Amino acid sequence: MRISLCTATDLHGCLALNRLLPGLLGHDLQVLLDGTRPPGGDGDVPELARLSSFEREHFADLDEVFGEEPAGRLLTFRQLAARHRLPLHTVEGEESLRLLDGFRPDLIVALRFPAHGLPAAPLGVLDVHPGELPRFDGPLAPFWALAERRPVIGCTVRRIAPDGAAGAVLAERRLRVRPGRSLAWHIAQTYPLGVTALLEHLPAPAPGGRREGPAAAADPEGGLGRRYDAAPNAEEVRAFLRTGREIVAAADFDDLYGPFLGAGRTAPDPAPERERERRRVERPVRRPTPAQR
Repeated sequence: MRISLCTATDLHGCLALNRLLPGLLGHDLQVLLDGTRPPGGDGDVPELARLSSFEREHFADLDEVFGEEPAGRLLTFRQLAARHRLPLHTVEGEESLRLLDGFRPDLIVALRFPAHGLPAAPLGVLDVHPGELPRFDGPLAPFWALAERRPVIGCTVRRIAPDGAAGAVLAERRLRVRPGRSLAWHIAQTYPLGVTALLEHLPAPAPGGRREGPAAAADPEGGLGRRYDAAPNAEEVRAFLRTGREIVAAADFDDLYGPFLGAGRTAPDPAPERERERRRVERPVRRPTPAQR
């Protein structure tokens, strides 16, 4: 089967590919990486700019510095491309449509990728959404779930209609909220749940060589209660912080970047060409390792 995987050029997109690519061995794959900046990354809210920097710019530094030779348990984008002998295309705007048209996929998977405007595919377009539906729609669903002090957060695999509208839910997975852990940490735990669900709901060959998509689960609320929330504003972020939870914590560098680095290695300093852009975003201080204490 020909599958196009569309994700973001950031930490979470790479975490997803580390699970997706080994799980899709034997399929003909195309990987598109969204090169545009995510919501909240333009500096309107400093805490969200810091989250964007942690997820995106710091990870780009990691990918550039360590090259194609794996250092840790997880692989960067360049290392994944080398390991799987698969080109990864960074795209913006309509370039993704041109590449998809040339590849002619049977199935398109979108994860942290703008699903609106994606073309139809014979087996459809599936979106891995980092929130429980219908309650938490929008790109920062984990933020709103944590802000409401929900005991669990979720990830949903759903169909996307050709007009970009959300369709039927295929599968859901949930994760218990961890006290003391940051928003960034919870986002990083959410997407792997959806990837696991996605791999369990891929189309299977049908009699006569015909392929049929996964059965869709009925929406128990019929779409009622759905709320779309964009990126929070400054006051909403301040209210979130007053709950005692952090957007990005110092421990996140060790816990989320550590599996890429391997033993005894630290995340690289910002690349010179991005230093001016990064200057407005304070980088958390890394915790000392036991050997450094």
